[in-house]
Amino acid sequence: MRITNAHRWSMDKRSSARKKPVNLTIDAGLAAEAKAAGLNLSAMLEAALIGSLQERRLALWRDENRDAIAAYNAFVEANGLISDDWRSF
Repeated sequence: MRITNAHRWSMDKRSSARKKPVNLTIDAGLAAEAKAAGLNLSAMLEAALIGSLQERRLALWRDENRDAIAAYNAFVEANGLISDDWRSF
């Protein structure tokens, strides 16, 4: 078994988090269309930021652990899994 996606960051629920008002500048047409569609820009921005930050953290984690993952994968390639003797499948 190779390590391909060994670490996932989980973000806790943000609905009860303290909110910080911020000023943003976006295209006026987009703002009008979003308002007409009933979209919650704050919620959409939060979701986009959470996703982007998760991707960034994952990329950083993979980069920081690249050597260890490569060493483990090389070990498994050369020796098999440690649990191979005990597997029933």
